Amino acid sequence: MRLAATRLPAGEAAGALAEAYALPGQHPDVRAACVAFGTGLLGDERVWEVMADAATGGRALRTAVLRVGPAELPEAYRPRYARLVQQACATDDEDLAALAHQALARWVPWAPGACAVLVDALTDLDRRRGLAVRRRCADRRGLRGAGGGR
Repeated sequence: MRLAATRLPAGEAAGALAEAYALPGQHPDVRAACVAFGTGLLGDERVWEVMADAATGGRALRTAVLRVGPAELPEAYRPRYARLVQQACATDDEDLAALAHQALARWVPWAPGACAVLVDALTDLDRRRGLAVRRRCADRRGLRGAGGGR
């Protein structure tokens, strides 16, 4: 995907990327690579469709969307991309949600609803309690493995 995205004319590269992403049974890593290399091709609506799908997809796809920072995109694309980052926050995967919320904080100037999403995440005590318990358990397992547990 990298070669297609960087060597082909933009329209051809966007078409190849969108086609590879949409192939039935495509490996998740290939799809994530399509997302990663698609940011340079956002002038083509087909690439936005890929990004929109990835923002609500599996962990690897959402993570690829979240890796992009505002400074990496032209100003004109930032509001639309910020909405994708905000969509990526809607997940039951607590670790992925934490990563998405952290990424969303960088996009606040371009995402009018971002503050509400972040406030909801910070004030959702059930979710925060669950994260704290899992982290505490992981820390204890780490201590036991290092000889520091009971």
